[in-house]
Amino acid sequence: MAVTLGAGGSIFVDRLSGDAGFEPTKQVDVVDSCGAGDAFFAGTVMGLVQGQSLRQAVSCGTRAAEWTIQSSETTCRDLNQCLESMNKKGDSISKSPGA
Repeated sequence: MAVTLGAGGSIFVDRLSGDAGFEPTKQVDVVDSCGAGDAFFAGTVMGLVQGQSLRQAVSCGTRAAEWTIQSSETTCRDLNQCLESMNKKGDSISKSPGA
């Protein structure tokens, strides 16, 4: 389970592994917060589908939400381009499956 706290980050707990924690957000310039929750969810699910732990997947979701709020668009037309952009900034997120 993961719960977002807006700019305060997110908390998560994995019932199966017992892992629980807090994922902070990075300081970013907010253009529009619309879509941040959807991006968090999508990034988290993408991480889980790739076999990441919940901790890693929540980090992926957080990075996706951070990227989203820095744009006036609420969609990412090319997920791999978004991921490459995040990786260049020092975040490590894998490309989407099938890319």
